[in-house]
Amino acid sequence: MITKIKKWKWYAMRTPFKYVVKNIFRLFKPLDILKRNKVFKKIVFSENEISKASKLNKDGFVYLDQEINKSAIEKILLNIQEKQTNLDAIKEVQLERRKDFWTRYLDKDVKEGNFNIHNPFLELALSKPIINIVSSALGEVPILESVQVFHSIGTGDMPKESQLWHRDYDDTRVLKLQIYLSPVRDKDSGPFNFIDGPTSDNFGSMLKTRIDDESKISNYSKHQVLGDISKAILIETSRCLHMGGRLKKDHERILYTATYVSFPFLHEKDYSHYQSTLTGNESELEKSILYFSKNR
Repeated sequence: MITKIKKWKWYAMRTPFKYVVKNIFRLFKPLDILKRNKVFKKIVFSENEISKASKLNKDGFVYLDQEINKSAIEKILLNIQEKQTNLDAIKEVQLERRKDFWTRYLDKDVKEGNFNIHNPFLELALSKPIINIVSSALGEVPILESVQVFHSIGTGDMPKESQLWHRDYDDTRVLKLQIYLSPVRDKDSGPFNFIDGPTSDNFGSMLKTRIDDESKISNYSKHQVLGDISKAILIETSRCLHMGGRLKKDHERILYTATYVSFPFLHEKDYSHYQSTLTGNESELEKSILYFSKNR
C-alpha cells in the first residue's frame, strides 16, 4: 500500500495535480501554518528584496551577487580547505552514491550533527537578504530543505543523472541558491545551465524525469552561468529546466547549494538532509526555517 502511495505521489508531482497534493498535506498542519504566518508578518522587506523576489517569480531566476556576504564566503572557503585535508573520511560517509562525478563535502557534518546556526554553511543559507527574498517570493517563511557543497571533477564520461536537462520534483516550488566557490569562466569548468521560467513553461508537465534527447530543446534560448568565486543565482528549479555542470576531464568545480521549499515539505527520504542542532538561541524565524524531517 505504501509503495502504491509513493508511486502515485511520484506521478502527481510531475503534473498540475501536485498543488492538490500540497493542499492536502497543508490540511493536516493548521496550527503550524498559523504560527508560521505570524512569523512571516513580522518580516520587514526592503524595496530591493521585494524587487528581486518579483523578478524571481516572473523569470524563474534572479542573480544575487550583491546580496552575498563576502566575509561569509571567506569563512566557508577556509572551512573547505580544512575539509580537503580529510577527503577520504568525507567520501566514506557519502549519503548519495549514485553520482560518482562529485563529492558532497557536508555529509559528514550531517551525520555528526554539526549543523547549528553557527556553522558557516548554515549561516550563509540563513542570511537576512537571502531569507527575505525567498520569503517574499513564496509569500511565507520557507523551510531550508538542505545545504550542501559539491566538488565536481570531470570524468570524461557521457552526461548522466543531474547532468541531463531536468526539473526538480521534490515539491511544488523548489528554490535553490547556488554560489560558485571556485571560478567558472568557461564551458570546460562546468557552468550551471538553465532555461528561464517563461520558456520552460512551454514544456508543460513532463512525466519523464530527465531529457536525454537534447534535440527537443535545441531551439530554445539557454542561460549559462559564468563567474568568479561568490557568483550567485537563486533559481526555481521546480519550474526552470536546468542541468548540472558538464566538466571537461580533470577540470574541477566547487558549488554551494541551499535549497528552500514552502511548508510543509512533501518529499520524504531515508535521512535528514541536514541536522539542525538547536542551541536555544535561535529566533522564531530561524526555528521556522529549520523545520526539518524529524519534526514534520
